[in-house]
Amino acid sequence: MKKKFKVEVCRISYGFNEVEVEAETPEQAKEIAMEEAGNYLYSESNAEYKTDGVTEKETSSPILLTEDEFESKFTMVKNHLNKERVSLDGCMFETYGAELEYITSLAETNRVWTFLEDEEKLYFQTGICEGKRMGPIGYFITEKPYTKQTVVQLNWFH
Repeated sequence: MKKKFKVEVCRISYGFNEVEVEAETPEQAKEIAMEEAGNYLYSESNAEYKTDGVTEKETSSPILLTEDEFESKFTMVKNHLNKERVSLDGCMFETYGAELEYITSLAETNRVWTFLEDEEKLYFQTGICEGKRMGPIGYFITEKPYTKQTVVQLNWFH
């Protein structure tokens, strides 16, 4: 039986163009041309492709859990990088810096969740996600991994 997969493909191409710049030295001309290179069209005569990863595409909708169902299935891990100003009972990780680097390093463990706000709703979603209108509020980790894409609708007063 055939399954659907998501394959990350990187296109590597080589194109050429002459960039005319004003400079005092050849070295300075190269630097300026490199800075302006993105503003030009290129004659692409050849391209290579490589794959970076393959994941099986989920064919079902995400599982929807209530807060109570979430709490009975998953336990959040405390943020050990920042013990002073942390939300979610000391479990939330920031969306930048060392905390984001740590979260990113755990992305493949299926234990990272994103805390999001969208159209006046608060929710948790599996994985590292971007919000539709706003960026993520933060991230957290659970002790047990999730097995399917899951969304937890929060009933917090907002």
